[in-house]
Amino acid sequence: MEEYSFYEGELTPDYKLAFELAIFNRREHLLLQSLTGWSSFYIINKKERSIVAAIFFNTKDRVAISPFKSPFGGIDFCEDVPNPILFNFLLFVEEILHRNKVTKVILKNPPEKYNNLLPAVTTMLIDHGYNKMEDISAIIEINAPNIESSLRHSDKRRLLKSREAGLTFQKLNIDHLRDVYTFIEECRSSKGYKLSMEFRDLEKTVQTFPHDFLLFAVFYNDRIAAASISIRVKRNVLYDFYHDHHKDFNYFSPVVMLINGIAEYCYMEDIKLLDLGTSSINNSTNVSLLNFKLKLGATPSTKFTFEKTLA
Repeated sequence: MEEYSFYEGELTPDYKLAFELAIFNRREHLLLQSLTGWSSFYIINKKERSIVAAIFFNTKDRVAISPFKSPFGGIDFCEDVPNPILFNFLLFVEEILHRNKVTKVILKNPPEKYNNLLPAVTTMLIDHGYNKMEDISAIIEINAPNIESSLRHSDKRRLLKSREAGLTFQKLNIDHLRDVYTFIEECRSSKGYKLSMEFRDLEKTVQTFPHDFLLFAVFYNDRIAAASISIRVKRNVLYDFYHDHHKDFNYFSPVVMLINGIAEYCYMEDIKLLDLGTSSINNSTNVSLLNFKLKLGATPSTKFTFEKTLA
């Protein structure tokens, strides 16, 4: 275990990442969330001069949160980091934050399917005295070119009717961002909901990561019936950030065709996980929405938020 050490602060460029940082933990995205207030913590493999784990907190009013303004952030790490090292690293991070007068820590981890060691991290945080709040993500594991075999009979029938009626799935150029955003915003508004992100903030993020944001839509002639804004969180994970459909197409349930098309794209691009997100509305699980996602072939994956008040 002597080859590992813990570090706070910015590292010199000669340290290389031994794993892929999720987009929400990349420096460019952190600075979009806030230009100031960041603390960086790393586990270093001294022999390899490599970074094997990282976590980033933004502190405001003595509350340290990871991430500051993203669906999740939390700890990112190689899957071969020994558990005792991770356990002690979390203690190290907490001690530094406490020394810096932080009174509360909030940590939003990704869904546990993202990393095989995340369930172990959950246990470690509980052992360290953190309280956990649970949400459920729905994730499709991509092992076939489409999801049709996992659909219930009624959804297979809707998919067939959609095709017979002339509905088509398309991947759109990022130049259509405003059109897709406006469509989804109007669909949500008709149901009494608001999008969590203003267009100007989304546009700025897309301009920073132009290759990591993907647009998909289902069309009837030239009219959008359903659409998605998705984020390639990692090489092997696509996150369906926003999607919705117009009520005029309820009969066809065009989201079935939309998700089937996105799954096919994932298969072609060797993306292993399609994250359909949580099903929470106003901090409460929408059971019917979750069940709809599960009937599309998704499986539930727990997504935890941890909190601890520091004495």
